[in-house]
Amino acid sequence: MKALINATLTLLLCVGFVSCSNDDTTEIFETEEAPLKSYTLSRSDDGSYSLNQSLSEGITSNIVSTDGKNEIILNEGYSESQEVNTVLPLMNNEIKIDFITENSIKIPGITIFDTEINNASSVSAKNIDYVQSYDISLLEDGSYQLNFTLTKNIIPTFEYNEELERHQIRLNNGAAKKGITYSQNYIKFEGQKLNIVFVRKQKVSSISAKRANDYADTVEPPEFEIND
Repeated sequence: MKALINATLTLLLCVGFVSCSNDDTTEIFETEEAPLKSYTLSRSDDGSYSLNQSLSEGITSNIVSTDGKNEIILNEGYSESQEVNTVLPLMNNEIKIDFITENSIKIPGITIFDTEINNASSVSAKNIDYVQSYDISLLEDGSYQLNFTLTKNIIPTFEYNEELERHQIRLNNGAAKKGITYSQNYIKFEGQKLNIVFVRKQKVSSISAKRANDYADTVEPPEFEIND
């Protein structure tokens, strides 16, 4: 009887220890904080690009730029500010950013394909900057927020192209003042690319294509690609 009681107590202690160990492991996993809370990559109406990062406490951010590629290295360390702002150049019509972290939390990289902003004196009917300024942000909930302003008399509509697997912002002619800010929120699913493009209808010049359809979709800058 005594042996049975001792065996029962030993079993209860073991179960209690395993339970506490599992609780501790779960707590550590759930409280692991992302080194980067959020960021905003923006282009102003003068054509300059900047990246603003909101870091978690005890995290430093360093940028290494080579051959048009920007690596943001996030390490543990002391930082005077949790807000870091960096001016980035447009290289070969694109800005590419990858995030390197020390822990298991992965932050998707982002590439923006864009063109140099046109001077007012050189703008023609064939080379118009329909998108005047924009910013795209990774929010703390993991979604992406795109804000943008358009040139005068252009109105956007939002759609998804299943065939090309991309989100499209269609640029339509319509009565609208210059400088209106439009916004749209997007979700990126793990293992899938998030692609956002601006499109507009353009008259097709080829005879064969014209017989089928007088107009076809043309991609206008900027274009956004977000990959794991």
